[in-house]
Amino acid sequence: MRYDWISEFSINRAGHLMPNWFAVFGMVFGFVILPLILFWLTRRERAENDERVK
Repeated sequence: MRYDWISEFSINRAGHLMPNWFAVFGMVFGFVILPLILFWLTRRERAENDERVK
């Protein structure tokens, strides 16, 4: 079974496939931007905790 990426990230308007930008930006935000922000926050929090221990 193959996943249909084109249908997932496009909208059918008058017989033409148009990009679904909400889905594209949601995917980028959820899989790239949000993990980077969370990685940065946890790294900063760990650094603050390490400074308190010393």
